[in-house]
Amino acid sequence: MKDLNTNLLSIVVSVYNEEKNLLAFFNELLLKTEKINTEIIFVNDGSYDNSLKVLIEIKNKYNNIKIINLSRNFGHEAAMLAGIDNSNAEYILCLDADLQHPPEIIPKMLDKAQKGADIVFAKRKKREDGGFIKNLLSKIFYKIINKMSPVRFEPDARIFS
Repeated sequence: MKDLNTNLLSIVVSVYNEEKNLLAFFNELLLKTEKINTEIIFVNDGSYDNSLKVLIEIKNKYNNIKIINLSRNFGHEAAMLAGIDNSNAEYILCLDADLQHPPEIIPKMLDKAQKGADIVFAKRKKREDGGFIKNLLSKIFYKIINKMSPVRFEPDARIFS
C-alpha cells in the first residue's frame, strides 16, 4: 500500500557555488512543475559562496523543499546519492542547478516513466558548447568506451535523468 504522503516526483538538485543562479533556476523549476506533486531536494555539496543562505531563503517560502548540507565538497555523484537516499517519491529526477538542464522537459520525462520506462535520460540534439575539437574528442571517446564496455554509453546523454 502506497504512503499517502508520498510525492509523485523528487527532484534532486546538486548545488556547488551556484548562489547567482539559484533563484532563477528555482523559479524556472517551479513554473515547469507546478502541476506535479513534487518535492525538491537541494544538496549543497560544500559550496563556499552563499548558496546555502539562498537555499534557506527558498525553503522558508515553500514547504516542498528539503536541504541537505554536506560538510565539504564530496563531488556530484555523492551529492546526487545523498538526495536520492532522502527522497520520498515514486520517481526521482536528478539535475544540476546551473540551468544547463532544461526544466521544461521534466513533464515529458515523467510521462515516459509513468508509461513504463525504468530509466529516462535527456539527450541533446545538438552540442553547442566546446567547438569542433571538443565535439570530435567526445565522439572518439564514446566510440572507444562502447567498444571496451559491455554496457552501451549514449553519446550526449546527460546526467539529467
